[in-house]
Amino acid sequence: MSEPAEQTRWQNWLPADLSIAFTDSLPATLLSADHDEKAWQEELTLLRTQAEHRGFKQGKQEGEKQGYQQGFDKGHSDGFEQGLQDAQAEQERITVQMADFLRELKATLAGMDAVMPTRLMQIALTAAGKILGQSPVCDSRVVLSTIQQLLHDRPLFAGCLRLYVHPDDLPSLQSNLGSTLESQGWLLIADGQLLRGGCRIVAEDGEVDATLETRWQQLCQILKEGAA
Repeated sequence: MSEPAEQTRWQNWLPADLSIAFTDSLPATLLSADHDEKAWQEELTLLRTQAEHRGFKQGKQEGEKQGYQQGFDKGHSDGFEQGLQDAQAEQERITVQMADFLRELKATLAGMDAVMPTRLMQIALTAAGKILGQSPVCDSRVVLSTIQQLLHDRPLFAGCLRLYVHPDDLPSLQSNLGSTLESQGWLLIADGQLLRGGCRIVAEDGEVDATLETRWQQLCQILKEGAA
């Protein structure tokens, strides 16, 4: 081959960078429009994200509100139901108590025939103590007071008077009223059939019964008339 041909060698052909040339050749208005489109897309994405956040927050708040209301309604309903059940249980308990009370009252009334006589006796004994002022069983001053009162009624009697008292009351009467009774013409006599605190006066024209037995009968008569 000739020398010039050897100096001339084949080279691969590569096209020039068309993008650079194309960009450089684009008008400025087109480049500005492309930039605005990108900014608009970014702004749209931001707005969409913010809207999603607001929607999520609002939905969360609404959900919490609805959940609270539902929970409140359910709690109110459950509380009302529980209160109703408690009231019914309390009413049943009171009903059972009243039934027990009425049953016990009926049993008590059924036994009144056996209880009342004893109770009336206790009342009568208490009333007798009030009438006598103090217990005649242990204090001879009771019969002393009775006899002193009878002495004031001396004009009602004539002749010899016999005063009957319990033997245990006799020493006290002789010590305190012996001279007075003797001056009045009274005869003091012990009677073991009398209860302590009582006495009986026998005269030619009558008798005064101040024994506890007679007072007891009078008291029972008063109670009987009061119950009629």
